[in-house]
Amino acid sequence: MTGKERLPDLRKGNILVVKAPPYYNKSYLYEIVSAGEKIVRANLYKSPTVRKSWGRDELLLLFDMEIVRFATDQDISELSAAD
Repeated sequence: MTGKERLPDLRKGNILVVKAPPYYNKSYLYEIVSAGEKIVRANLYKSPTVRKSWGRDELLLLFDMEIVRFATDQDISELSAAD
């Protein structure tokens, strides 16, 4: 990771929109529960039994590819209603 490529400020409680493979046409909300130096861990929004974790380099790549992004209030209301 070079100095130019930096992850946005990730904090516990941030909500992320994550597009799901294989076609990346369905999105899910994940809430960050831990954002350490090496690993970022998140739970499916309102479902702590479904967990996901990424290395910081991997997550940076996912942000760059727009597979992961920060959720807006509109995303939260739309995707929460879809569940």
